[in-house]
Formats: sequence, C-alpha cells, structure tokens
Amino acid sequence: MRFTSCTFLIIVMALFLVGAQQGRAAHMTLIAANSHWRFLDDGSDQDSAWRFPEFNDRQWKMGRGKFGYGDNSETTLVGDGDSTAGVHITTYFRRPVYVPDPDKFSELTMKVQHDDGAVVYANGVEVMRVNMPTGAITAGTQAIAATSNEEGFTTSTLDGSALHRGTNVFAVEVHQFDPTSSDMGFNFELVGVTPDPIGEDQMTFAVIGDYGEDSVQEQRMANMVKSWNPEFIATVGDNNYPAGSATTIDANIGKHFHDFIYEYKGIHGAGAEQLRFLPAPGNHDYYSTPPLGPYLDYFTLPGNERYYDYRIGPIHVFALNSVEAEPDGFTSTSKQANWLHTKLIASDAPWKMVLLHYPPYCSGGDHGSSPALRWPFREWGADAVFAGHDHLYERMAVDGLPYFVNGTGARHLYALKAQIPGSIFRDNREFGAQRGVVSSEFLLLEYYWIDGQLLDTFSIHRPQSPWKIDGFLEADVPPADDDALKIYAQRQGDWLYLATTSFSGSDHFLYLARQPGAPVAANWKKSGAIAQWDFFLAKERDSEEHGWYDAHEYPTNEEPGFWSAARDGRDGLLEGAINLKVIYGEVPPEVYVAVGSYETEDGGALNPDAQVPQPISSDGNLDADEYLRLPLASDRGTNWIAF
Repeated sequence: MRFTSCTFLIIVMALFLVGAQQGRAAHMTLIAANSHWRFLDDGSDQDSAWRFPEFNDRQWKMGRGKFGYGDNSETTLVGDGDSTAGVHITTYFRRPVYVPDPDKFSELTMKVQHDDGAVVYANGVEVMRVNMPTGAITAGTQAIAATSNEEGFTTSTLDGSALHRGTNVFAVEVHQFDPTSSDMGFNFELVGVTPDPIGEDQMTFAVIGDYGEDSVQEQRMANMVKSWNPEFIATVGDNNYPAGSATTIDANIGKHFHDFIYEYKGIHGAGAEQLRFLPAPGNHDYYSTPPLGPYLDYFTLPGNERYYDYRIGPIHVFALNSVEAEPDGFTSTSKQANWLHTKLIASDAPWKMVLLHYPPYCSGGDHGSSPALRWPFREWGADAVFAGHDHLYERMAVDGLPYFVNGTGARHLYALKAQIPGSIFRDNREFGAQRGVVSSEFLLLEYYWIDGQLLDTFSIHRPQSPWKIDGFLEADVPPADDDALKIYAQRQGDWLYLATTSFSGSDHFLYLARQPGAPVAANWKKSGAIAQWDFFLAKERDSEEHGWYDAHEYPTNEEPGFWSAARDGRDGLLEGAINLKVIYGEVPPEVYVAVGSYETEDGGALNPDAQVPQPISSDGNLDADEYLRLPLASDRGTNWIAF
C-alpha cells in the first residue's frame, strides 16, 4: 500500500490579468497555496545542510498545506512535541519547483502564512525572514511574538536572480514563540509577474449567486457584471427570493438580466438570441408551488432543465441540482451524478466548470459544508466547482481542485465561522460577483466587490495536449494482451503520450527518464531499487489514486494548471501526456520508459512477470538496462507503438 503522505516536484502555472494600468501582464503562480511539501516535525536540529538543493529529504514526511496543529483548519497535521517537555520550536519544510525561464519574470512575490515566525531559503540562500530575530537562526530560536492573524499571509518580494532555469528548492523553517504554544501553522505561495498575455481567443463570463432580490445591491451587482461584457452569466442558485414565486421572478431576474436570457418571457425588454444565462436552482427557488415550477416555466434550458450541460467556446458548463428534492438524487451514486460523470468524461472542452447551490466545502456562514455533495469532481475531469447558499465568498483547494462559494450577489451577508482545511481566502464584508476570462489554455477567475474593487484572483495555465486523456485508448491502438502489460507511446510536437495496461491485483507504475540514473529506493515504500526516473505515472489499487509524480515522488497533476495530464481508465488502462519542452527545455532525441507492477502493501515486491520490457535479471530491482529506449527524432503521427 502506498504511504498515506505520498510524495512531488510540481509546476503550478496559473496566469491572471491584473489592472488595466498594467496592460495584459499576467501572474504565474509557481508554488500555489495548499501545495505539497515535505516536512520534518521530530524536534531535531537540522543545522544548515537541509536548506540546499542537494539535501536528500526522501525520508521526510509529505503533506499538503495548510500545515500545523491547534486551529482545526489544517489539511496536514504536524507533530507538536512532548507536552511534558514543551512543543517543538522548529518545524522544517522543503519543496522543489520547476521554473522554465526565470528571466521572463519582472517581479516575484512570496506569500507566507506563519504561526509564529518563519525563515525562507531559495536554493540555500535566505530570501525572507518574518517575525524572527536578527542574527543566526538555530533550532531553538524562538519567534519574536505570537501570531494574531491565523489566516493572513505576509508578502515579500524575491529577486529573480535567486532562481535558475530548471529545478529550484525552497526551504522554510517555522518557529514557535512559546514552548507552551497550543497551535502552529504554515502555508506558502510564490507568484511571478510576466508579460505573457492571456490569449487572443479569450472570452469573458460571470458567476453570481444568492442574488435574486430586486434590490439596490442586486442592481449595482448587475451593472458591474454587465460592464464586463460577458459572453454568458452563470448562477449558483437562489435566483428568486424569498419563495421562488411566479409573481417575483421577472423583477428578481429579468429586470436585471433579460438581455442574457434565451427566449425571455418577461416585460423588461428584449432577450438573448442564444443561451447566455445559465442558472442552477437553489433551495429558495424550490419554495414555490409547485416546487421549482416558476423557475422551469421562466427559463428555457437544455436537458431536463433541473440539471444540464452547455458548451460555450472553450468552456463546458455543468449545472447541477443539489436540492434534496431532485428526483434523480443528489449524492455521488445518484442518477444525476452518473450523468455528470459520463458527461465530463465525454467532453473535449479545455475547461469544465460545475455549478451547484449547496457547497461541498464551506467555512461557515449559516450553513457550512454539504458532505453529500462531495462528489469526485476532480477524478471525473472538472476544473473548478462553484457553489452558493452561504452568503459569503470563499476560495478553497481540496485535493488539488479549486472550490468557490459565491453567495454574495445581493441578499444579506453571513458571518464567518471556523476556517476549514483547504480554505485559502474568504470575505463577508461586501456584496460581489466573479469575473472569468477563458481561452483555450488559460482560465482566470477574479472576485470583485460591487464597487469594482478586486479582492481575490485565481487562474490556471494549461497547455492543451494533442490527445484526450479520458482513460480510453484511441480507436487505432491495438488491443492489449490479456495476460501481459504493454506500453503505448506517441509523440506530437512537444508532447509525449504514454499508456500502459494494469496487471491484476497490483500497484502499477510507468517510469520516464531522459537517461535512467543510479539505483534509488523504490517509490511508495515498495521493495527493491529502481534506476532513477524523472517522472512516473502511478495507479494505486487500494485507493485508486493515480497521476504523474516526479523524481522526488511529488504529485505533479493534483493541483490545477499542469503541463501533464493523467487518467486511470477503464479495463485497467493508465494513460498520461507530458510536455517534453517544459520539463526538459527541449524535445530530447530519446527518452527511456519502463513499467513496474508491485504487490500492494508497503514493501510489496516487484512482479517480474509484469515488467515491461521483460527483465534481464529477476532480482526484484528495475535496473537501467531494463528500461526501453524510445527515439523521439520525429513525430509518430497517428501510428501508436505498442511495446
């Protein structure tokens, strides 16, 4: 079985527009908040060697931010020491980050969430110190003061000369102020400003929620949204307060948005010639007689109109009905969920966004999280999930998928409650809406107050692979043998596709190396050794986890925005695509690949009968001469090669 804090060189490449005064400059997130880090929490003194790239941290634990203890908002708990002797003063964190071209950044910004103090090193050199004394820092050095803002981030600039092309390593030590402290916390974000544009094929859209009240606030929100000239407006429910009545629906919706509503039936002006208003129903829309009747009469929507999908340019919208009264169910095994699963897999859109009213995750307000709506959206192929219901704004990252609560359209605002794991930013001070800008390779999401002030920004840069990574081999791929594994490979331009079939009852790995290196301990606590890889595709049988991982076992596609994609498919297929130019700086003349299949438990042995290529020596190791050489001198066109 895989170690629960499995282990990641990750590239998170997220771009977003900034103010008009900066033109079309973009922000590229190199390390995202809530990313994976290795950490050491045993109270030891690591001196200085741990700060440098060459330090071997493979025995350290692995987790995803936020890290800490004592606040109940941590995704990964770290050890707090022996209560009789006092807590550990220092906890250490490390992670690599791949930077394709550091010269392109005009500015780099670090954001650190620290409880209490922190020192940040880039490639062994100190680049930030916050709430810590001057002079030499040791494992026993205490922070200057206790931290009062548990959710806030401290920002500092980073000189671009601190980074180099390729792999860089950030190391952070977090220090307590008091040996009797009851809490500790750490999170980190690294962002660079680059002149790269969002893209010439961009399209604008908006997301609003809990808005339908025909109030001054709704009018101001609508004016702001329409000033963006969006291609469409999506809603996350409660379109018609207070009771979903036919007598209020046109004033609450059509009065403000009639020019976006297809086949508009109201009195406030002309409608749209095509579908440009994409609502999801909320509980207040159901309070009518009959339940949801006025909503269904008012809108002309695809499918059964309670839940549906609609493709507009590069984005595919999936609107769900999360209200308990939905006749097709609202849990992850319902008919509605099966519909979504099928639709997401079938979609070839670059971006897939899910709308629903009840939030799967939320820090508060009057309602909080709805666990029944925690469907496996990421595994099914969604890129972002939008909800409402609680009248606040919140951005979260859960298992690498961005979740938003956007319930500040016009109704009264709710108080915040305890922050939950995965929460990054939240606000309840003013009404607002989200603006989106999307192109074939970029997705930008901004949250604005109704006075036009920008509060939060999140975006993804994802170059599109030439293949649809959906868990199915292409039609012209020959069938795999029933009793053996195969490797499938194809190159198109900068991209390499790799796939393999699974061996029954095993954990399954496909390794990629520019040149296999010296033997290292097998990944995920398996037995034996493996010639060092650069990246591997993985499928764990017990947990059904899958995806790309790097040389340090860091998952590279659990976060949004990667130059790689992977899918654990039907009939045991594991497939993925990776951009060679991004990871190597060029398309190399050749790479090497190998498949290993291991018993599922920790220490599970390599199965030589399921090795590809066939082993030279059945010694339980996967050696350098047991990799397959894959020439890349030219594109392989449409002919798939099975080895």
